[in-house]
Amino acid sequence: MTRPFDSPLAPVLRATVSPRTGTRSEARARARSMVDAMSRDARGDLHLAAALGDAVAVTRALEADPAGAARAGGPFQWDPLTHLCFSVLLDGPDADGGDFVGAAEALLAAGASANTGFRDPKAEPGQDFRSALYGASCLGRHLGLTNALLAHGADPNDPEVAYHLAEGYDNRVLEAVVAHGRCTPSTLATLLRRKCDWHDVRGVHWLLAHGADPRVPTAWPGTTLLHALERDCSVEIVQSLLDAGADPLALEPEDLSPVAYAARCGRGDVLDAMARRGIPLRLTGVDALLAACARGHGPAVRTIANTMPAAVDELEGMAGAVLVRFAGNANSAGIRL
Repeated sequence: MTRPFDSPLAPVLRATVSPRTGTRSEARARARSMVDAMSRDARGDLHLAAALGDAVAVTRALEADPAGAARAGGPFQWDPLTHLCFSVLLDGPDADGGDFVGAAEALLAAGASANTGFRDPKAEPGQDFRSALYGASCLGRHLGLTNALLAHGADPNDPEVAYHLAEGYDNRVLEAVVAHGRCTPSTLATLLRRKCDWHDVRGVHWLLAHGADPRVPTAWPGTTLLHALERDCSVEIVQSLLDAGADPLALEPEDLSPVAYAARCGRGDVLDAMARRGIPLRLTGVDALLAACARGHGPAVRTIANTMPAAVDELEGMAGAVLVRFAGNANSAGIRL
């Protein structure tokens, strides 16, 4: 039977929830110690059984009360599936021996919604929903549970899922979400942009091979190509984006093209790669001067400096930022020029 939210089970249910501070492993140890001190009968509560991944107890509770599958309860007034998907025990060693997929399947078969979740009162309005899929795929990184939710209609286009799913380098859960075939072009573009944050060459290649388009806008200003340059991604990632159709000449925020931004960051490797592709660099003024520096073209630097004194003056005004960017990209030759 679902107990009132102020019952003695409330502290245990709170302990099973992903923490705002500290690590999940620390929270998992606290929750496990509390659960171990409980009687077996107390663990039969549907919400707690779901959080523990106890498929047998979940099934037994649903047989007694099928409507409990979608009933809110516990200290946060969540339904059982939400408790399951946000449990810190979900990603423990061998999931702490629990059968989370079996428990989830029982709840879903009894009427729980795969698109359930909760509203985070501390989040920005309009960005406050935390879906069960977010808990399973982004926090717990549980492949089996993620697949179960998707099979029952979970929406992979949740903004929080799209933003956080790309974090890290183990891409099995991300690949499963994309493979289900319901990600929108915007979601795929967000995943691609976020993989650039992680400098994940393999992840970028995989997403591009499975429908991600670097030309599709995301919720942030600037194209994915510009973002990759802002994040100092490898020339391999940049070339992959170019292969997929990214436009290096498109004007971005502040009227800078990716080509111009590469020059300002000292990315001689990127400029050389673009030149080999036959991409016209089309740079003038200070950007032409910086491109020559970035590529180590001493004669071109001197020619531009002698014929365009205004470019030299502009460079002097931005010298500090330019030196930082060139140094950050290990372009010591460009700094000397």
